[in-house]
Amino acid sequence: MADPVIDEIKQRVDIADLVGSRVALKKAGRTLKGLCPFHDEKTPSFVVYPDQGSYHCFGCGKSGDAFTWLQETEHLDFGEALRQLAQRAGVDLPERRRDPQATEKRQRLLAALNEAAAFYHRQLLEARTPEAQAARKYVQSRGLTAATVERFGLGYAPDRWDVLLKHLRQRRHAPELAVEAGLLREGERDGSRYDLFRGRLLFPIRDAGGAVIGFGGRILGEGQPKYLNSPQTPLFDKSTVLYGLDQARQAIRREEQVIIVEGYTDAVIAHQHGYTNVVAALGTALTAQQVRQLRRYSQNLVLALDADSAGQAATLRGLDVMHEALASGTVPGIQGEVRVATLPSGRDPDDVIRADPQQWETLIEQAKPFVEFAIDAAVAGADLSNAREKSAVASRVLPLIRAVGDPIARAPYVAMLAERLGVDEQTVQAAMAASRRRTPRRSTRRDEPPPPGEAGASVLLEQPRAGSPEALEKLERHCLIALLSAPDLLADLVYRPTAADFRRPEYREIYRAVVQATTRTPDSVQPAAGKLTDAAIRAMLDESLRPHFDKLVEHIAKSPPTTSSQRQADLIQVTLRLREEALKEMQRRVQAQLAAAQQPDDLTELLQRQVELHNDLNRVQLARSRPPLYTAAPA
Repeated sequence: MADPVIDEIKQRVDIADLVGSRVALKKAGRTLKGLCPFHDEKTPSFVVYPDQGSYHCFGCGKSGDAFTWLQETEHLDFGEALRQLAQRAGVDLPERRRDPQATEKRQRLLAALNEAAAFYHRQLLEARTPEAQAARKYVQSRGLTAATVERFGLGYAPDRWDVLLKHLRQRRHAPELAVEAGLLREGERDGSRYDLFRGRLLFPIRDAGGAVIGFGGRILGEGQPKYLNSPQTPLFDKSTVLYGLDQARQAIRREEQVIIVEGYTDAVIAHQHGYTNVVAALGTALTAQQVRQLRRYSQNLVLALDADSAGQAATLRGLDVMHEALASGTVPGIQGEVRVATLPSGRDPDDVIRADPQQWETLIEQAKPFVEFAIDAAVAGADLSNAREKSAVASRVLPLIRAVGDPIARAPYVAMLAERLGVDEQTVQAAMAASRRRTPRRSTRRDEPPPPGEAGASVLLEQPRAGSPEALEKLERHCLIALLSAPDLLADLVYRPTAADFRRPEYREIYRAVVQATTRTPDSVQPAAGKLTDAAIRAMLDESLRPHFDKLVEHIAKSPPTTSSQRQADLIQVTLRLREEALKEMQRRVQAQLAAAQQPDDLTELLQRQVELHNDLNRVQLARSRPPLYTAAPA
């Protein structure tokens, strides 16, 4: 069912005022027109429809409503856009259904972590012990200023077993809660508790909002491990956190680029020297969760690698995930760029920045596109006179080249790999096509019951009639139910919908999550068949969207069992119908603009667009009239 709160927000928010704060709009009949903010143009092709609460650019194809406007212009996630628009519209959002006890416990965990951060910070600044003085000398030797120490809240953990434990007791923080917060450890034999961090320089790790959720500690003196992070806790998960993101968010949005380094000190020194769009990945390869966080702020990512081979290998594993996440198309109209800056041998980012900031800027500017870097890394050290090694290099790189969706953008990488391997481009193209055919399609999640009837029949929902807003809402819901019944089939649909085809914001966001969860990754990191779960998709959604998702899943659970063939046929038909409705709406908009067109140039562009839409619509309608069409897209 449609969300009444979202409907009320859309009705109350004046799309003309919202867009008009960024774009100079002029009245054009019942619409408003201006220069598109999403691409460069001299003749206005960006149109706002006040009566529909939407906008569309006839030049670049961007379209949406108040929610997509904030998400794309302010780089917000759906939850943030929802809250801002609700405040703007004067709409009270329903309270999130949280367990009061769980909320209270979270606050107590955060309070203990904040108390620990303040305690460790005072130890670094004020303690008179020889060890604390040595910690301050170490900080100075790394070129960290007093202002930087204060800004990032750096601290020092004395090399004693119970100094924090005693301090927390004095401040009435329960030891068992401090264990759960990752500040203390519990002995396996006697259950005694002791400090986790001892004799270390500490870097408080904060979430994007600035709350301390964990720590990273560097050993001072001899000892292992050199770096120690907080363990997994209810607040801290190393795979989802990026160090320094709370300090870097605004700069990343402003510069439309994020630079990712490996170490805490690398990030801190970068900020100290004015490079405030830098974050650190906590010393590990990037994860999909970290990429999703970064995508809220920028689609352009640069990794500044250490030059050692181990660092490059770890980064390649993480880059597979990052490259696929950015290529998944879940953010309409935005094409992310992934590049890699390789540092001089034996030097970390903080070494380069302190010695020669200009060299750092040059390295970032000259960063290689990820696929080019991957080709060079795969070829380096390989014996290309050996046919087996040559084939192994191709096997590692071809899935990444294949993931570049645009054939024109893909062509230079095909040529590059062919040149490195000493073969012709046709050979590489043939190998890429063969590797795609060998890649097994993921199996569907649902059990296969005996076929209850004729394959291809739609059994999930009655076919909704087209036309009214209610029918369109039903069609979008039907499409999501079909996708969630067979999500692994989405990647191979020839005519797949786009996020912009969903007019309801809540359904649009759920569709984006499904696309992101089902995006195929290179063979080296491809999940095992059947591992995709509802929970994985649900976890990607803002909390306000999860009740809608749960209702869709509940509907599927109550539906009669279906075969794989039935799910395929239903998915094909409903996605085609959704695409058809979107194209028809586009035709209506073009026709309205044609009626109001005054300049010859406007008329020419609109007539060309009308022909394109007519051809697209014919293709979709022809596909609907044929037997079920389900095939992998060409390599």
